[in-house]
Amino acid sequence: MIFLVWKSRHAGGSERKNSLLRTPVLLFAAFAALILLQTGARATESLLSYEKPWAGDLDGMLERRKIRVLVPYSKTFYFLDGATQRGIAYEGMQIFGKWLNKQLGTGHLKVRVIMIPTARDELFSGLVAGRGDIALGNITITPERLKIVDFSDPFAKGVKEI
Repeated sequence: MIFLVWKSRHAGGSERKNSLLRTPVLLFAAFAALILLQTGARATESLLSYEKPWAGDLDGMLERRKIRVLVPYSKTFYFLDGATQRGIAYEGMQIFGKWLNKQLGTGHLKVRVIMIPTARDELFSGLVAGRGDIALGNITITPERLKIVDFSDPFAKGVKEI
């Protein structure tokens, strides 16, 4: 993308220069938002299309040397800062991965923890379909959900969900 900027000799030149810089940035942001809105779940599907669905327990994940974590985007829970993954979920899973590899004594053949951005309403279906091994996202435990998946011990009790 090429940005053209010129200096004006008359009053208000800096405003004109700033508005010319702002316009391409706003157009790019609008274009990126449109792509994200249009692709949403399809983007996650295309990222995972090369991999066959798999469902199994921890022993199988360790044998495959990867744990796939389905996680929704959030300003604090999981997000991308440029090409860098960030957020509480990402940091927590990295700590878990380091701990697990240390416990297993894996050396150079580490078990990788892979974050897979997923729409919040597709966490359970993705888990059941074998597109991920763990769904992570402040999920409330309900009797209906307990029929589909296993949960870890809750870190908060008495939570009401709307």
